Amino acid sequence: MPSKIETGIDKFVEEIQKRGKLTFKEAASVLGISEEKVEEWANLLSQHKEETGIEIKYPAFGEPEIVATELKKEVAVQEKIEEIKEGKDELEDILEKYTEGKIPEAIEKAKVGGPAKKPEEEKETPKAVERGVAEKEVQEVEQRLGEIKQVEAVIEKLEKVASDIEKEVEHAESEEKELEKNIQDAKHRLSTLKKAIFLLVDAMKKKVEDAKKTEMGIHVIRSMKEDLKRIEVEIKSVESQTKKYEQSKIKIKLLKTLEGVLQGGKKSRR
Repeated sequence: MPSKIETGIDKFVEEIQKRGKLTFKEAASVLGISEEKVEEWANLLSQHKEETGIEIKYPAFGEPEIVATELKKEVAVQEKIEEIKEGKDELEDILEKYTEGKIPEAIEKAKVGGPAKKPEEEKETPKAVERGVAEKEVQEVEQRLGEIKQVEAVIEKLEKVASDIEKEVEHAESEEKELEKNIQDAKHRLSTLKKAIFLLVDAMKKKVEDAKKTEMGIHVIRSMKEDLKRIEVEIKSVESQTKKYEQSKIKIKLLKTLEGVLQGGKKSRR
């Protein structure tokens, strides 16, 4: 693999963090690039100062300064730097493959002094390659910072959903004991009603037989039919209430299951 090209935003960040602060002019001199390029990189990094640890300070007097600040997301930044370095290694492999080793050869010739190049050949000099690599790194950092923001937004939404579900589960659990008692009461009431109906039906059958032998038979039969209708309505009411209680229990179980899944997701992210 060819030797690494000493340039890029990672080098820029290292110098700022090592020295604490630099003016645009000082940074340009240290890195061997133009002040315009320094300003471009500094503005980009300062827009995401929490991730990069780089900020621009504008004093009341004197030149603006690029200052190293405390990193609030060191892990994310370290991973980003490693990704950029891996990208540079891949880029070097591509350069070596498609230029047939001409780039390293050109660098060596520049060290000992080679023949003068024509203007159109200047595009292939190490300086041109250096600028291309730097611009690519800027684009990669912007892309990765954007991806981090998107992931953080999704995580915030998931955490809000988890919080809402936790509150709903807490509310449901507070009513679970009362709900269970209501279910048992409803079942007991339904069982009692059914037993009473069987007894009543038997008694009514006997009354019907007796009523047929009397002049009041028709009135007695109508009265018994009305009693049966009232009992039927009450049974349906109890059965509907029991079903409602059972559905509430199912909802509580589903909420608890979903809560467990979300809690597991939180632990895995940590």
